[in-house]
Amino acid sequence: MKLDLLQRLLREDGVTSAIVFTRTKRRAARLARQLGGLGRRAVALQGNMSQAQRDRAMTGFRKRHFEILVATDIAARGLDVERVSHVINFDMPSTPDAYTHRVGRTGRAEREGKAYTFVTAEDDALVRAVESRMGARIERRSAGSHQGGGARARRIS
Repeated sequence: MKLDLLQRLLREDGVTSAIVFTRTKRRAARLARQLGGLGRRAVALQGNMSQAQRDRAMTGFRKRHFEILVATDIAARGLDVERVSHVINFDMPSTPDAYTHRVGRTGRAEREGKAYTFVTAEDDALVRAVESRMGARIERRSAGSHQGGGARARRIS
């Protein structure tokens, strides 16, 4: 379900350069492979990679050899990339601070960017905690009609 939603978002929302965050190293690697198999130029950035592998991934993403960087929070600490059009939280981050850190990767240097978060009912408490921390409600868009329902996309502009 989430992969279908991600594909639709990548296709329909004018994505030029995206960071897709996952909770686990295994999921980041698998999602990057899946996206590659679907014809996307994607690369993973996660903690099980050597420093040389991380450097190659980041260099490729910065030089636009890859349009999508699939990353975990730990691997993305201190990440500074210009012209990221979208941040997509494929998995809801575990804390409000992690959420803020993730979405802060887009819209830098006076540029606009979009951030989306895919959530399920199990994520509602975390979503409320993020909204409480931000002092604002996050816009909701239901993806329930998209192939079986369940997940929702949440966006901040």
